Amino acid sequence: MSLYFGYSNEVLRKKKIGIYIALSGIVLGLINTFSFQPLFTTLNSHLLFLECLVVMSLAALSFHHLLIADDVNMKLQRMPQFWFPCILLFYQCATLSTWGMYDKLGSSDAEKAASLDISILTINIITYLSYGAVFFFYPKMKVHYVQS
Repeated sequence: MSLYFGYSNEVLRKKKIGIYIALSGIVLGLINTFSFQPLFTTLNSHLLFLECLVVMSLAALSFHHLLIADDVNMKLQRMPQFWFPCILLFYQCATLSTWGMYDKLGSSDAEKAASLDISILTINIITYLSYGAVFFFYPKMKVHYVQS
C-alpha cells in the first residue's frame, strides 16, 4: 500500500517516502514478530494496527493533495486516484473498529462473535465489489493509444 501511495502521490514520489515506509514496515514487522509476539500462536495485532494507521494517514494525505489541486475542471468522482483511497479508508476504519469490538464482544458470546464475523465478511465483500466497480468503470484504452 505504501508503494501505491508513494507512486500515485507526486509529493511522496519526489522524496521516495513510499519506499522508506515499506522498508520500515518490513523491519518493524520482523522486530515485532521475533520480539514481542509468539510466532504462530497469536494474531500480529501490533503490525496490523500500525498498518491501519499508515494506510489511513496516506489515504488522508492523498485526499488532501487531490483537494488542494488548483484545477477547476477536475471531477473527483471520475478519478481512480480518488476512489482507491476512499475504498482503503473505508476498509481500514471498518476492520479496525470491528477488531476493537471483537476482543470485548467476541470472547464472551459465540452468537456475538458470529455476528462480528459476518460484519467482517460484509466489509470485505463491499471492499472487493468497490475495487471491481472502479476497474470496471475505468476508462478503457483506445486503439490509437496502443503501440504496435
